[in-house]
Amino acid sequence: MSRAFYRMSWGLLLTIVDIRLGFFDILPDFIGYCMIWSGIQALENYESAYRKAKPFAILLTIASLSELLPFWSGSTIQLTANEVVFSLPSLIYSGAMMLSLLLMLDSLLSVLHRHAFQEGYVEFAGSVRGRRQFFTSVSAVTLIVFPFSMNASTDVLLAMIPLTLLGMLALIIVFFTLRKAGKTWGYTGNHENNPMLVEERDTHAQAENEEIVAEDESVEASFASQNEGNDKT
Repeated sequence: MSRAFYRMSWGLLLTIVDIRLGFFDILPDFIGYCMIWSGIQALENYESAYRKAKPFAILLTIASLSELLPFWSGSTIQLTANEVVFSLPSLIYSGAMMLSLLLMLDSLLSVLHRHAFQEGYVEFAGSVRGRRQFFTSVSAVTLIVFPFSMNASTDVLLAMIPLTLLGMLALIIVFFTLRKAGKTWGYTGNHENNPMLVEERDTHAQAENEEIVAEDESVEASFASQNEGNDKT
């Protein structure tokens, strides 16, 4: 199970990094999506709910194959002196890919949050929930704004750079979340040695000890006040 999370994290990283020689992508997204698909397939053996993300992984894998074809050279995006012009097919393709990625990772993080909570990783589950909300919010805003970039001026595109950087940050956060999940479930079958559970047990034990001490002090204080009342009488 740990290997599946690590595999998906590396697959996601391949889709984030874009290294090209001319128009040739050295690290094609197709390989990354295949790794994510494979990871989801493996996770189904442990938690069937992970299959919710599989249709989107399959769609992304098949669609990304088009980027390996000779006619896919990025010529659908034209740069001029004052504007960047997207063709309609390019806009539809990019929008569909962005939406599929959003739905896949949102489904994956949703199940991961619930799975972690059920396994007793309460702190990690809370972290996953917060990161999922950040990723989903940024991706949704990017998806809404994206159609307006068609035939937009360079000034408008420059104004969108912060949102693009936030989108990259959101994906990197998901990458590290999957790495953390791999590390967490690396202790599967040996929960006693899992540092996350040990830390949570220590925190609960400390809280219980503090409550016991507070109760003892209150009892002692009540006895002391009763004794003082008896002495006065």
